[in-house]
Amino acid sequence: ASIATSRKAPADGLLSREQTTEWKGWMQIAFIGYHYFHVKEAYIPIRVLVSAYVFLTGFGNYLYFQRTVNFSLVRLLRMAWRLNAAACFLCWTMGNPLILYYIVPLHSFAFLLTYFIMAPKACWNGAPRFVEAKLLSVSLLVFIVWDAPFGLFDSAFAWLGNAPVLGAPFGTRYEWYFRSGLEHWSAILGMVTAHCLPSSSEQLSLFGKACLALAALLLFA
Repeated sequence: ASIATSRKAPADGLLSREQTTEWKGWMQIAFIGYHYFHVKEAYIPIRVLVSAYVFLTGFGNYLYFQRTVNFSLVRLLRMAWRLNAAACFLCWTMGNPLILYYIVPLHSFAFLLTYFIMAPKACWNGAPRFVEAKLLSVSLLVFIVWDAPFGLFDSAFAWLGNAPVLGAPFGTRYEWYFRSGLEHWSAILGMVTAHCLPSSSEQLSLFGKACLALAALLLFA
């Protein structure tokens, strides 16, 4: 199927839509294999891939909002459907809690974080300093909720239960704290990367070519 549907991608530069989509596709295969076969030995690499996936959620949606300025309710509902429909169907038909499919709330959280950074005063998003101020403000809020000694996580998510459920033996709130705590900077770093991409893509491309040349030199020397 992959050979039959392969096509030549346009040369859109570093981290183009085609590159990131393929990256996410390979990561999805890894996630399915990891959970289906219970490959506990791959826990650390899978955690890195989950973080990379959340990173790409922030990265891709930032670029989409910058390009289209589409913050409509239709866009919001479409993304909510795409991200949550399958997991909610499984919860409904099998009686499982949503936290069992924790990656779905993680990506929904990353999308909403991106949306609520870019949507306010969207007409000013063309001014880099204004976007940087919004990113800094939300980063400070994320730090206060998850990382500060007086963190407000328990207050912000008090509505999540503490009773043990499938996929959350210590309660949904603790499981969400653990899962989101591992990735709570990933989407923001994705947005920062997307913000810096226009000015740094040429330098990064040159750096990549230099690394490939160095690797070839070391390999064949």
